[in-house]
Parts: sequence; C-alpha cells; structure tokens
Amino acid sequence: GRDRLIAELDPPAGGCVLEIGCGTGRNLVAVGRRYPDVRLYGVDISAEMLTSARKSIARAGMEDRTLLA
Repeated sequence: GRDRLIAELDPPAGGCVLEIGCGTGRNLVAVGRRYPDVRLYGVDISAEMLTSARKSIARAGMEDRTLLA
C-alpha cells in the first residue's frame, strides 16, 4: 500500500514531504526518486533508524535536499 500512497502524493514542484517515523528512509528515498523537485524531511525517535536512513539517503544521492531529525 505504501507504494500506491507515494504514487498518489502529488506534491507541488518545490514542495516538501515530511515522514514521521521514517525508519530506514525507504519511503523518503522512494518519494525522492518519484518527485525530484521536493525537499524531504524525516523524523524518527530511534537514533539507529536515523543512522540507517542517513546511509540510505546518501546512497541515493539525496543528502542535499533531505533533513533527518
């Protein structure tokens, strides 16, 4: 279901997407690939998940438009 949800987001060019509970960053990477003109924000309570998400975002080359906290 999440792939369909991402496909239906329809953020405006230059817009932002916030994921609360971003975990490993899988969804943020998928959103970033589908919508290359949006800024990405991810929040997670787990430091380990944020570390994993940062690695995923870096591998995808999206560090310049992603903020994780």
